[in-house]
Amino acid sequence: MKQKTFVKQVAKSFGLAPDHSQAAMVLSRNSSSVQARFGQYATTEEFTKAVDALPYEEGQSRIERALDLAATDIFPEARAGVPKLALLITGGNQTPAADAKDLREASEPLRKAGVRVLAVGIGSGVDRDELRLVTESDDDVVVATDFPDLLLKMANLTSRACELAGECPEIKLDVALWPGFGLCKTGLAT
Repeated sequence: MKQKTFVKQVAKSFGLAPDHSQAAMVLSRNSSSVQARFGQYATTEEFTKAVDALPYEEGQSRIERALDLAATDIFPEARAGVPKLALLITGGNQTPAADAKDLREASEPLRKAGVRVLAVGIGSGVDRDELRLVTESDDDVVVATDFPDLLLKMANLTSRACELAGECPEIKLDVALWPGFGLCKTGLAT
């Protein structure tokens, strides 16, 4: 699954360890759910096993629900004094719904909590302007045509995360990963 491979590569690039970077994971479709909490997996290997075990989900893309869950249930558990990064990975756009929040409004609690959001869009259905609503700058949005293209852009994505968190490779970071799309039988996501 391409989505899972990408998520595992991102985790590997941060070098997960108890005294180093830690990762959390939210899976989002019609609803959002926490799949991993900061410190739950002590090593990259443990985290990648959790990624491999993620269920296949399909349905609406409710990005604002993932943003809300990250703000209320993930980042309050982040370590004090450690840079905080949320990496949104989506293959589409927010599904229009009567109860949907504007994405700028939905991401505001994360910004107020000092969390930097990077948005990654994969595929032809991605709206860069919509992704820009959840980020602080244009540089925080990465759009790729497909997963091979995204893997080519991975170095830039990792460099941007390092730039936001401090010096690499000695980076210490609490990063939450979540997709705005479901796991595909032939694709990859967190």
